[in-house]
Amino acid sequence: MDYAKSLGAKRIFFHDDTFNLGIERTIKLAEILKKKEIEYAISCRVKPVNEEMIAKLVESGCRHITWGVESLSDKILNAIDKKISKEDVKNAFDICAKYADRMSTGGFFCVGVPGETEGTINETVYYLDKNIKSTHGPGASMLYILPGTKIYGELVKNNRFDERVWVKTDSVYYYTKENSLKTLNRWRKRINNSGIRLPFHSKYFWDYALNGNKADISPMKKSFRKTRKKLGRFINMLRNRY
Repeated sequence: MDYAKSLGAKRIFFHDDTFNLGIERTIKLAEILKKKEIEYAISCRVKPVNEEMIAKLVESGCRHITWGVESLSDKILNAIDKKISKEDVKNAFDICAKYADRMSTGGFFCVGVPGETEGTINETVYYLDKNIKSTHGPGASMLYILPGTKIYGELVKNNRFDERVWVKTDSVYYYTKENSLKTLNRWRKRINNSGIRLPFHSKYFWDYALNGNKADISPMKKSFRKTRKKLGRFINMLRNRY
């Protein structure tokens, strides 16, 4: 962090899904980070967490937390052995809601896990709409087939995925054996549009990371960039499916 600051960094994102590996460890980290006098963002599991830990993080300069959730369906949480409950998720977001004047929050979700259905998506959306308060809301992605994961091992073992694909391409493939890309994308959008939004009056941590001055971009250019981005995402989804 000292080196990053020497290069001019004013904010840092810790891209570490296990930042809160333990409450005592996290509190000690917060005490060290406070001395660095730099704003930062983190990603965390929804447990372990308590009031003291979140208070210390906010006090030390934490301005955003993205919680790793994946799903709010009991069936899916059990299937991926997430070792969390819906109540754990609610608890983490409820504690953070008390600091919405200083810290923004969001959540990572994933659709398309083996066994995913319209029913499991409905369960996730329903719980989000009734119980989960955040400033950013959920952000859902579609399941990738990644080496080292259980689903990858099973596909290779059953001759349903050819590992030689990695020699020929650098693409990462979506899992579309059970649900179509169109269905997965629809589910992703449903989750992204759900949840309870908290008012947030400060500038978002991520707003500082945007390149260029938005005020200098004409409405036409903004529209063109948005369309190009959507088209690029669509083409990528078509190419990287399995």
